[in-house]
Amino acid sequence: METSQPGPELATAVAMAVCAELPMAALCTVLAVRALPSRTRGKSSDTDGSDLQVNAAT
Repeated sequence: METSQPGPELATAVAMAVCAELPMAALCTVLAVRALPSRTRGKSSDTDGSDLQVNAAT
């Protein structure tokens, strides 16, 4: 079963997939991978802020 008929409808569907959907999927993938915690060993401190000390003035 086809989702679009051959001709202008198919060309439009392919153009939208190539120009809009695939770049958006690539961007989402890059952002998701960058959000993952780093797996490098020997790192001196985390970048998530958990190593920050809070000094409360009382």
